[in-house]
Amino acid sequence: MSDLLELFNIELNNFKQNEHISKGLKDTRNFITKLETLEKELEAEQDEKEYNQIISEANNHHKVWESNLKSNLKNSNSTLNKFNKNILDKIYDFELNDVYIYKIDKTPSNLKLIDNAIKLHLIRNGDLDIIVDKNDDDNGNEVSNEDPRIDLSLLSKFTEMNQILKKIQNRDLSDAIQWATKNENILLTQMGSDLEFNLHKLQYLEYYHSGQIFEAVRYAKTWFPKFINSNSSNLTDVSKLMSSILFNHNDSNSPYHKLNKLSNSNFQEISILFSKKYCSVLGFSFESSIFLILLSGYISFPTFLKFIQIKHLNNKLDWTTHNELPFEINQPDFLKRFHPIFICPVSKEETTLENPPMALPCHHILSKQSLQKLSRNGGSFKCPYCPTTCIPSQCKQVNFGSI
Repeated sequence: MSDLLELFNIELNNFKQNEHISKGLKDTRNFITKLETLEKELEAEQDEKEYNQIISEANNHHKVWESNLKSNLKNSNSTLNKFNKNILDKIYDFELNDVYIYKIDKTPSNLKLIDNAIKLHLIRNGDLDIIVDKNDDDNGNEVSNEDPRIDLSLLSKFTEMNQILKKIQNRDLSDAIQWATKNENILLTQMGSDLEFNLHKLQYLEYYHSGQIFEAVRYAKTWFPKFINSNSSNLTDVSKLMSSILFNHNDSNSPYHKLNKLSNSNFQEISILFSKKYCSVLGFSFESSIFLILLSGYISFPTFLKFIQIKHLNNKLDWTTHNELPFEINQPDFLKRFHPIFICPVSKEETTLENPPMALPCHHILSKQSLQKLSRNGGSFKCPYCPTTCIPSQCKQVNFGSI
Protein backbone atom coordinates (compact mmCIF):
# COMPACT_ATOMS: atom_id res chain seq x y z
CA MET A 1 0.00 0.00 0.00
CA SER A 2 2.85 2.40 0.80
CA ASP A 3 4.40 1.81 -2.64
CA LEU A 4 1.07 2.45 -4.35
CA LEU A 5 0.49 5.56 -2.25
CA GLU A 6 3.94 6.90 -3.11
CA LEU A 7 3.33 6.25 -6.81
CA PHE A 8 -0.10 7.86 -6.52
CA ASN A 9 1.42 11.05 -5.05
CA ILE A 10 4.07 11.17 -7.79
CA GLU A 11 1.56 10.76 -10.61
CA LEU A 12 -0.87 13.19 -8.98
CA ASN A 13 1.83 15.86 -8.73
CA ASN A 14 2.77 15.24 -12.37
CA PHE A 15 -0.87 15.66 -13.34
CA LYS A 16 -1.18 18.87 -11.30
CA GLN A 17 1.99 20.28 -12.83
CA ASN A 18 0.75 19.57 -16.35
CA GLU A 19 0.38 23.03 -17.89
CA HIS A 20 -0.94 21.89 -21.27
CA ILE A 21 -4.61 22.23 -20.35
CA SER A 22 -4.20 25.73 -18.91
CA LYS A 23 -2.02 26.67 -21.89
CA GLY A 24 -4.73 25.43 -24.28
CA LEU A 25 -7.32 27.57 -22.49
CA LYS A 26 -5.01 30.57 -22.59
CA ASP A 27 -4.38 30.12 -26.32
CA THR A 28 -8.13 29.82 -26.92
CA ARG A 29 -8.85 33.06 -25.05
CA ASN A 30 -6.12 34.85 -27.04
CA PHE A 31 -7.53 33.50 -30.32
CA ILE A 32 -11.02 34.76 -29.43
CA THR A 33 -9.59 38.18 -28.56
CA LYS A 34 -7.80 38.37 -31.93
CA LEU A 35 -10.96 37.36 -33.81
CA GLU A 36 -12.95 40.06 -32.01
CA THR A 37 -10.30 42.63 -32.98
CA LEU A 38 -10.35 41.52 -36.61
CA GLU A 39 -14.15 41.61 -36.62
CA LYS A 40 -14.11 45.30 -35.66
CA GLU A 41 -11.53 45.99 -38.40
CA LEU A 42 -13.75 44.24 -40.98
CA GLU A 43 -16.76 46.36 -40.00
CA ALA A 44 -14.77 49.53 -40.49
CA GLU A 45 -12.85 48.50 -43.62
CA GLN A 46 -14.09 49.61 -47.08
CA ASP A 47 -11.13 48.59 -49.23
CA GLU A 48 -11.57 45.07 -50.67
CA LYS A 49 -7.81 44.43 -50.70
CA GLU A 50 -7.50 45.23 -47.00
CA TYR A 51 -10.63 43.19 -46.42
CA ASN A 52 -9.03 40.06 -47.97
CA GLN A 53 -5.85 40.65 -45.98
CA ILE A 54 -7.85 40.65 -42.72
CA ILE A 55 -9.55 37.37 -43.70
CA SER A 56 -6.15 35.85 -44.49
CA GLU A 57 -4.80 37.00 -41.13
CA ALA A 58 -7.80 35.39 -39.37
CA ASN A 59 -7.11 32.09 -41.17
CA ASN A 60 -3.46 32.19 -40.06
CA HIS A 61 -4.48 32.79 -36.42
CA HIS A 62 -6.90 29.87 -36.68
CA LYS A 63 -4.22 27.51 -38.01
CA VAL A 64 -1.78 28.44 -35.23
CA TRP A 65 -4.48 28.04 -32.56
CA GLU A 66 -5.64 24.68 -33.94
CA SER A 67 -2.10 23.32 -34.13
CA ASN A 68 -1.26 24.41 -30.57
CA LEU A 69 -4.57 23.05 -29.23
CA LYS A 70 -4.00 19.63 -30.77
CA SER A 71 -0.50 19.51 -29.30
CA ASN A 72 -1.72 20.52 -25.82
CA LEU A 73 -4.58 17.99 -25.89
CA LYS A 74 -2.20 15.24 -27.00
CA ASN A 75 0.15 15.93 -24.09
CA SER A 76 -2.75 16.20 -21.63
CA ASN A 77 -4.24 12.90 -22.80
CA SER A 78 -0.83 11.27 -22.47
CA THR A 79 -0.56 12.41 -18.84
CA LEU A 80 -4.12 11.28 -18.10
CA ASN A 81 -3.56 7.85 -19.69
CA LYS A 82 -0.36 7.42 -17.70
CA PHE A 83 -2.20 8.27 -14.48
CA ASN A 84 -4.96 5.77 -15.30
CA LYS A 85 -2.47 3.04 -16.19
CA ASN A 86 -0.17 3.47 -13.19
CA ILE A 87 -2.82 4.19 -10.54
CA LEU A 88 -6.47 3.62 -11.33
CA ASP A 89 -6.01 0.32 -13.17
CA LYS A 90 -3.98 -1.05 -10.25
CA ILE A 91 -6.51 0.11 -7.67
CA TYR A 92 -9.52 -1.43 -9.41
CA ASP A 93 -7.81 -4.50 -10.87
CA PHE A 94 -9.47 -7.04 -8.58
CA GLU A 95 -12.76 -8.75 -7.87
CA LEU A 96 -14.03 -7.57 -4.50
CA ASN A 97 -15.93 -10.80 -3.79
CA ASP A 98 -12.68 -12.78 -4.14
CA VAL A 99 -10.78 -10.75 -1.57
CA TYR A 100 -12.48 -12.11 1.56
CA ILE A 101 -13.99 -15.57 1.13
CA TYR A 102 -15.87 -15.76 4.45
CA LYS A 103 -18.81 -13.47 3.90
CA ILE A 104 -20.62 -11.75 6.76
CA ASP A 105 -24.27 -12.76 6.81
CA LYS A 106 -26.67 -9.91 6.13
CA THR A 107 -28.83 -10.77 9.10
CA PRO A 108 -31.01 -8.07 10.72
CA SER A 109 -28.74 -8.02 13.78
CA ASN A 110 -25.55 -7.58 11.70
CA LEU A 111 -27.13 -4.87 9.57
CA LYS A 112 -28.31 -3.11 12.72
CA LEU A 113 -24.77 -3.16 14.16
CA ILE A 114 -23.36 -1.60 10.99
CA ASP A 115 -26.21 0.90 10.79
CA ASN A 116 -25.72 2.00 14.39
CA ALA A 117 -21.92 2.22 13.97
CA ILE A 118 -22.40 4.61 11.03
CA LYS A 119 -24.96 6.66 12.94
CA LEU A 120 -22.70 6.87 15.98
CA HIS A 121 -19.84 8.03 13.75
CA LEU A 122 -22.05 10.79 12.32
CA ILE A 123 -23.25 11.82 15.79
CA ARG A 124 -19.80 12.12 17.31
CA ASN A 125 -18.62 14.17 14.32
CA GLY A 126 -21.51 16.60 14.66
CA ASP A 127 -23.44 15.55 11.52
CA LEU A 128 -26.72 15.68 13.42
CA ASP A 129 -28.88 16.76 10.47
CA ILE A 130 -28.43 13.32 8.95
CA ILE A 131 -29.60 11.60 12.13
CA VAL A 132 -32.52 13.91 12.90
CA ASP A 133 -34.79 14.03 9.87
CA LYS A 134 -37.01 17.13 9.83
CA ASN A 135 -40.34 17.15 8.02
CA ASP A 136 -43.45 19.31 7.98
CA ASP A 137 -46.71 18.13 9.45
CA ASP A 138 -50.09 18.68 7.82
CA ASN A 139 -50.24 22.23 9.19
CA GLY A 140 -46.83 23.16 7.86
CA ASN A 141 -45.15 23.01 11.26
CA GLU A 142 -41.64 21.56 11.38
CA VAL A 143 -41.33 18.30 13.30
CA SER A 144 -38.29 16.12 14.04
CA ASN A 145 -38.29 12.38 13.50
CA GLU A 146 -35.43 11.09 15.63
CA ASP A 147 -34.25 7.59 14.83
CA PRO A 148 -35.65 5.38 17.62
CA ARG A 149 -32.49 3.26 17.54
CA ILE A 150 -30.38 6.23 18.67
CA ASP A 151 -30.13 6.98 22.37
CA LEU A 152 -31.36 10.59 22.62
CA SER A 153 -29.33 11.22 25.77
CA LEU A 154 -26.22 10.15 23.84
CA LEU A 155 -27.27 12.42 20.99
CA SER A 156 -27.46 15.39 23.36
CA LYS A 157 -24.07 14.54 24.90
CA PHE A 158 -22.24 14.51 21.57
CA THR A 159 -24.13 17.65 20.56
CA GLU A 160 -22.73 19.30 23.67
CA MET A 161 -19.22 18.03 22.90
CA ASN A 162 -19.24 19.45 19.37
CA GLN A 163 -20.63 22.79 20.58
CA ILE A 164 -17.83 23.03 23.15
CA LEU A 165 -15.21 22.10 20.53
CA LYS A 166 -16.46 24.86 18.23
CA LYS A 167 -16.07 27.35 21.07
CA ILE A 168 -12.54 26.12 21.78
CA GLN A 169 -11.67 26.69 18.12
CA ASN A 170 -12.83 30.28 18.61
CA ARG A 171 -10.63 30.51 21.75
CA ASP A 172 -13.59 30.46 24.10
CA LEU A 173 -12.74 28.02 26.90
CA SER A 174 -15.61 28.86 29.27
CA ASP A 175 -17.84 25.85 28.49
CA ALA A 176 -14.89 23.45 28.37
CA ILE A 177 -13.72 24.62 31.79
CA GLN A 178 -17.26 24.36 33.17
CA TRP A 179 -17.56 20.76 31.91
CA ALA A 180 -14.11 19.80 33.26
CA THR A 181 -14.94 21.31 36.67
CA LYS A 182 -18.24 19.44 36.76
CA ASN A 183 -16.46 16.15 35.99
CA GLU A 184 -13.24 16.80 37.92
CA ASN A 185 -13.83 13.84 40.24
CA ILE A 186 -13.90 11.41 37.31
CA LEU A 187 -11.08 13.15 35.44
CA LEU A 188 -8.68 13.36 38.39
CA THR A 189 -9.59 10.42 40.61
CA GLN A 190 -10.42 7.76 38.05
CA MET A 191 -8.45 8.88 35.00
CA GLY A 192 -5.59 10.86 36.52
CA SER A 193 -6.16 13.50 33.85
CA ASP A 194 -4.87 17.07 34.08
CA LEU A 195 -7.36 18.37 31.49
CA GLU A 196 -8.88 20.94 33.84
CA PHE A 197 -5.46 22.27 34.86
CA ASN A 198 -4.38 22.56 31.21
CA LEU A 199 -7.57 24.46 30.37
CA HIS A 200 -6.97 26.95 33.17
CA LYS A 201 -3.32 27.39 32.13
CA LEU A 202 -4.43 28.14 28.59
CA GLN A 203 -7.02 30.66 29.80
CA TYR A 204 -4.34 32.35 31.90
CA LEU A 205 -2.06 32.60 28.86
CA GLU A 206 -4.94 34.06 26.84
CA TYR A 207 -5.26 36.90 29.37
CA TYR A 208 -1.47 37.34 29.50
CA HIS A 209 -1.01 37.54 25.72
CA SER A 210 -3.93 39.95 25.31
CA GLY A 211 -2.27 42.37 27.75
CA GLN A 212 -4.80 41.82 30.57
CA ILE A 213 -2.12 41.31 33.22
CA PHE A 214 -4.28 42.13 36.25
CA GLU A 215 -7.04 39.83 34.98
CA ALA A 216 -4.43 37.07 34.51
CA VAL A 217 -3.21 37.53 38.12
CA ARG A 218 -6.78 37.51 39.45
CA TYR A 219 -7.54 34.37 37.47
CA ALA A 220 -4.40 32.62 38.71
CA LYS A 221 -5.20 33.44 42.37
CA THR A 222 -8.71 32.06 41.92
CA TRP A 223 -7.91 28.73 40.24
CA PHE A 224 -4.28 27.66 40.56
CA PRO A 225 -4.15 27.05 44.37
CA LYS A 226 -6.46 24.02 44.17
CA PHE A 227 -4.22 22.33 41.60
CA ILE A 228 -1.14 22.96 43.73
CA ASN A 229 -2.90 21.52 46.77
CA SER A 230 -4.04 18.42 44.87
CA ASN A 231 -0.66 17.84 43.19
CA SER A 232 2.47 19.60 44.45
CA SER A 233 4.26 18.95 41.14
CA ASN A 234 1.97 21.57 39.55
CA LEU A 235 3.75 24.25 41.59
CA THR A 236 6.61 24.32 39.07
CA ASP A 237 4.25 25.10 36.16
CA VAL A 238 2.35 27.71 38.18
CA SER A 239 5.57 29.41 39.30
CA LYS A 240 6.76 29.78 35.71
CA LEU A 241 3.38 31.06 34.57
CA MET A 242 3.23 33.66 37.32
CA SER A 243 6.83 34.76 36.80
CA SER A 244 6.23 35.27 33.10
CA ILE A 245 4.10 38.38 33.76
CA LEU A 246 7.31 40.22 34.70
CA PHE A 247 8.14 40.19 30.99
CA ASN A 248 6.26 41.28 27.89
CA HIS A 249 4.90 38.25 26.03
CA ASN A 250 6.78 39.42 22.90
CA ASP A 251 10.11 39.73 24.74
CA SER A 252 12.36 37.10 23.17
CA ASN A 253 14.86 37.56 26.03
CA SER A 254 12.33 36.35 28.57
CA PRO A 255 13.31 32.98 30.08
CA TYR A 256 9.68 31.95 29.65
CA HIS A 257 9.25 33.13 26.05
CA LYS A 258 9.29 29.66 24.45
CA LEU A 259 7.41 28.06 27.32
CA ASN A 260 4.48 30.50 27.22
CA LYS A 261 3.98 30.86 23.47
CA LEU A 262 0.35 30.99 22.42
CA SER A 263 -1.02 30.09 18.98
CA ASN A 264 -3.87 28.21 17.35
CA SER A 265 -1.91 24.98 17.83
CA ASN A 266 -2.42 25.31 21.61
CA PHE A 267 -6.18 25.30 21.10
CA GLN A 268 -5.98 22.43 18.61
CA GLU A 269 -4.06 20.34 21.14
CA ILE A 270 -6.51 21.11 23.95
CA SER A 271 -9.40 20.26 21.59
CA ILE A 272 -7.94 16.79 21.00
CA LEU A 273 -7.34 16.26 24.72
CA PHE A 274 -10.86 17.47 25.55
CA SER A 275 -12.40 15.12 22.93
CA LYS A 276 -10.49 12.15 24.33
CA LYS A 277 -11.56 12.80 27.91
CA TYR A 278 -15.15 13.63 26.99
CA CYS A 279 -15.47 10.33 25.09
CA SER A 280 -13.80 8.46 27.95
CA VAL A 281 -16.30 9.84 30.45
CA LEU A 282 -19.11 8.60 28.17
CA GLY A 283 -17.43 5.21 27.92
CA PHE A 284 -16.36 5.54 24.28
CA SER A 285 -12.97 5.38 22.60
CA PHE A 286 -11.61 8.64 21.22
CA GLU A 287 -11.66 7.44 17.60
CA SER A 288 -14.83 6.33 15.83
CA SER A 289 -15.03 2.53 15.56
CA ILE A 290 -16.20 2.69 11.94
CA PHE A 291 -13.24 4.94 11.10
CA LEU A 292 -10.76 2.53 12.69
CA ILE A 293 -12.33 -0.45 10.91
CA LEU A 294 -12.18 1.25 7.51
CA LEU A 295 -8.62 2.42 8.16
CA SER A 296 -7.57 -1.10 9.14
CA GLY A 297 -9.21 -2.48 6.00
CA TYR A 298 -7.50 0.12 3.82
CA ILE A 299 -4.08 -0.76 5.26
CA SER A 300 -4.72 -4.52 5.02
CA PHE A 301 -6.26 -4.58 1.54
CA PRO A 302 -3.04 -4.95 -0.53
CA THR A 303 -2.03 -8.00 1.53
CA PHE A 304 -5.40 -9.63 0.84
CA LEU A 305 -5.01 -8.89 -2.89
CA LYS A 306 -1.50 -10.32 -2.95
CA PHE A 307 -2.69 -13.49 -1.23
CA ILE A 308 -5.50 -13.95 -3.79
CA GLN A 309 -3.05 -13.47 -6.67
CA ILE A 310 -0.66 -16.08 -5.24
CA LYS A 311 -3.57 -18.41 -4.53
CA HIS A 312 -4.63 -18.30 -8.19
CA LEU A 313 -1.09 -19.28 -9.22
CA ASN A 314 -0.75 -22.03 -6.63
CA ASN A 315 -3.79 -24.26 -6.23
CA LYS A 316 -2.31 -25.87 -3.11
CA LEU A 317 -2.54 -22.61 -1.17
CA ASP A 318 -5.83 -22.35 0.68
CA TRP A 319 -7.59 -20.38 3.42
CA THR A 320 -9.19 -22.92 5.73
CA THR A 321 -9.48 -21.08 9.06
CA HIS A 322 -12.55 -18.93 9.50
CA ASN A 323 -11.44 -16.89 12.52
CA GLU A 324 -7.76 -16.49 11.62
CA LEU A 325 -5.96 -15.04 8.62
CA PRO A 326 -3.49 -17.23 6.69
CA PHE A 327 -0.99 -14.36 6.62
CA GLU A 328 0.31 -11.61 8.86
CA ILE A 329 -1.06 -8.09 8.65
CA ASN A 330 1.25 -5.24 9.66
CA GLN A 331 -0.96 -2.73 11.45
CA PRO A 332 0.15 0.42 13.29
CA ASP A 333 0.34 0.08 17.08
CA PHE A 334 -2.81 2.11 17.76
CA LEU A 335 -4.85 -0.43 15.75
CA LYS A 336 -3.38 -3.50 17.43
CA ARG A 337 -5.14 -2.63 20.69
CA PHE A 338 -8.45 -3.87 19.26
CA HIS A 339 -7.47 -7.50 18.68
CA PRO A 340 -10.34 -9.69 19.97
CA ILE A 341 -7.85 -12.12 21.59
CA PHE A 342 -6.28 -10.47 24.61
CA ILE A 343 -3.12 -11.71 26.33
CA CYS A 344 -2.72 -10.44 29.89
CA PRO A 345 0.60 -8.53 30.06
CA VAL A 346 1.12 -9.69 33.67
CA SER A 347 0.29 -13.41 33.54
CA LYS A 348 1.15 -13.76 29.81
CA GLU A 349 -1.98 -15.89 29.44
CA GLU A 350 -4.95 -15.52 27.11
CA THR A 351 -8.10 -14.23 28.77
CA THR A 352 -11.22 -16.41 28.81
CA LEU A 353 -14.89 -16.17 29.81
CA GLU A 354 -13.90 -17.36 33.29
CA ASN A 355 -10.88 -15.05 33.42
CA PRO A 356 -12.02 -11.96 31.44
CA PRO A 357 -9.96 -8.82 30.74
CA MET A 358 -10.52 -5.99 33.25
CA ALA A 359 -9.91 -2.28 32.61
CA LEU A 360 -8.34 -0.25 35.40
CA PRO A 361 -9.35 3.43 35.90
CA CYS A 362 -6.13 4.39 34.06
CA HIS A 363 -7.39 2.26 31.09
CA HIS A 364 -4.61 -0.32 31.36
CA ILE A 365 -6.02 -3.85 31.00
CA LEU A 366 -5.22 -6.97 33.01
CA SER A 367 -6.86 -10.35 33.40
CA LYS A 368 -9.25 -10.81 36.31
CA GLN A 369 -6.97 -13.33 38.00
CA SER A 370 -3.99 -10.97 37.79
CA LEU A 371 -6.13 -8.17 39.22
CA GLN A 372 -7.18 -10.38 42.14
CA LYS A 373 -3.58 -11.30 42.90
CA LEU A 374 -2.52 -7.64 42.85
CA SER A 375 -5.40 -6.49 45.03
CA ARG A 376 -4.87 -9.26 47.62
CA ASN A 377 -8.48 -9.96 48.48
CA GLY A 378 -10.02 -6.63 47.55
CA GLY A 379 -7.41 -4.17 48.83
CA SER A 380 -6.02 -1.20 46.94
CA PHE A 381 -3.17 -1.81 44.52
CA LYS A 382 -0.95 0.08 42.12
CA CYS A 383 -1.20 -0.39 38.36
CA PRO A 384 1.88 -2.30 37.13
CA TYR A 385 2.29 0.17 34.25
CA CYS A 386 1.60 3.61 35.73
CA PRO A 387 1.39 5.36 39.14
CA THR A 388 -2.43 5.02 39.37
CA THR A 389 -3.72 3.39 42.58
CA CYS A 390 -7.16 1.79 42.57
CA ILE A 391 -9.41 -0.86 44.10
CA PRO A 392 -11.16 -3.78 42.31
CA SER A 393 -14.58 -2.13 42.49
CA GLN A 394 -13.29 0.66 40.21
CA CYS A 395 -12.33 -1.84 37.49
CA LYS A 396 -14.69 -2.77 34.67
CA GLN A 397 -14.86 -5.88 32.52
CA VAL A 398 -13.80 -5.34 28.91
CA ASN A 399 -15.74 -6.91 26.05
CA PHE A 400 -13.85 -7.26 22.78
CA GLY A 401 -16.11 -7.41 19.74
CA SER A 402 -15.32 -9.79 16.94
CA ILE A 403 -15.91 -7.68 13.83
